[in-house]
Amino acid sequence: MVKTFKQALLGNTALACCLATTLAAARPCAAQRSIDVTPFVGYYPQTHLTSATYWSFLGSGGEFESSQDHALVLGGRVTAWESRRLAFDVSFGHWGSPISGTHRVVHATTGGLGLLLSVGSRDTACFSVVGGLSFVSLSGAVTGQGWGPLLGASARFAIDSVLALRVEMENHLYNSSLGASSSSLRHVLFLSFGLSVRLSRHPEPPT
Repeated sequence: MVKTFKQALLGNTALACCLATTLAAARPCAAQRSIDVTPFVGYYPQTHLTSATYWSFLGSGGEFESSQDHALVLGGRVTAWESRRLAFDVSFGHWGSPISGTHRVVHATTGGLGLLLSVGSRDTACFSVVGGLSFVSLSGAVTGQGWGPLLGASARFAIDSVLALRVEMENHLYNSSLGASSSSLRHVLFLSFGLSVRLSRHPEPPT
């Protein structure tokens, strides 16, 4: 279990670094004030997945509902700060947990492209709201995928000029049909904690 966790965390860090390199090459360095890379761990609460109607041979029926158990989320994000107030954020996360009351495991993967609007100073503490585009994919006992809006909020607390603690609550909404259920708007919500590493730094203009 520990070995698998370490391998997943190293993989997430490597992918985050690749994303950071891509973002850094997209524009000249002078235009990007700084780039943060944040591997994270998170908590995914028990979440409702599907509902299905059933009927007995006597004519009575009901609604069968299934939920995915809580789980540990592993992921990472790359944030390109364009100014004190504005940043672009790319994130991904993955977890797996059984359907409640069974041994059937559902694996979930999320990806997000968001815009951050921030208040405060990254040299001490800042708080941000996040909005953007989300993608969610489920596999295993329940399958489905879809696109939708990404909503969230985050807080960043500087440790020194390079490191910072980042706390994020993100809600990935997506439209999809899961299993035999009809297509509808669903959501994936989780809370994450990560250590941000600032890869590049340029003087910030006064507000």
